[in-house]
Amino acid sequence: MRQTFFAFALGAVSAVIALPAAGEDGLYWSVDLGTSVASDLSSTRTNVGVPTNCDQWLTPGTTLPNGRTVPLPLSDPSCGGGPRALPARAVDFNLDAGSFVGFAVGYQRANMRFEMEYSRRSQGGELQPLVVPGDDKQAEFVERSEEIHDVQGDSLFANVFYDFAARQSNKITPYVGVGIGAMRLGIDYSGTSRRNSDRDALRQLNRNPNAAGTVSRADESLSDTLFGYQLIGGVRYALNEKHSLNLKVRYANAFEDFEDSDNPWKPLRGHESTVGPGGAPVHYGIAATQLGFWAVSLGLKFDFD
Repeated sequence: MRQTFFAFALGAVSAVIALPAAGEDGLYWSVDLGTSVASDLSSTRTNVGVPTNCDQWLTPGTTLPNGRTVPLPLSDPSCGGGPRALPARAVDFNLDAGSFVGFAVGYQRANMRFEMEYSRRSQGGELQPLVVPGDDKQAEFVERSEEIHDVQGDSLFANVFYDFAARQSNKITPYVGVGIGAMRLGIDYSGTSRRNSDRDALRQLNRNPNAAGTVSRADESLSDTLFGYQLIGGVRYALNEKHSLNLKVRYANAFEDFEDSDNPWKPLRGHESTVGPGGAPVHYGIAATQLGFWAVSLGLKFDFD
């Protein structure tokens, strides 16, 4: 699918090798409807809290095969003396093809066009298992997974276009453009970590058996505002003096990574998201990369004059 979009973009760029068009000056507005295809989104979850054996909510007084009694006091060196960042692992999500809609107001002067454009795109996500090779905690879980339910992107871009004249018809105007602006990216995210319900199995792993069968669950609508850019190529066909049909291909991406942190678990190991009654909060953060997407749209341009 992405190869098809890329070929579309190359075709739009190659089509503009022509003589300059004689553009009409004046204000215009346009609307676009189409489809968007995103890159595989790479998400990393970072947990900030304390290990299971330091969880003060869990019943005290259990002795493990290594001779230690859990839960350990928070002052124990293995507890980090308080909240700490735990190992992070990136997971790639294949986002579905989704919708794209755009609305722009602009001004044309000769072959140049300047416009402000608002657009929205959306993609569905998928469920992925979370497997961390070499993580000694992996064996105590019967389920570790993450899911992206929905991705919504709202963008406001300032675009600049250059129009070309086609050799075959004065009704056809190929063009290229570039835009820069801000993206508001929203991600509906959830994650589940379910421990083995066999208390003896956890005890042999030197984990607090009182955590057996407990669930930690993430469920949050994440968001971040990022600066980004877009590259656009297309062809416009004049229906009459004031209206024209637009076929447009674009690639957009952010200059920076997505980040949303300080999100509480709902619940954490079956209890509220703290290290103990009245204790320090436990939370997680999500960082995401590979935020680019392609969009192909068909639209109408309306000249005011």
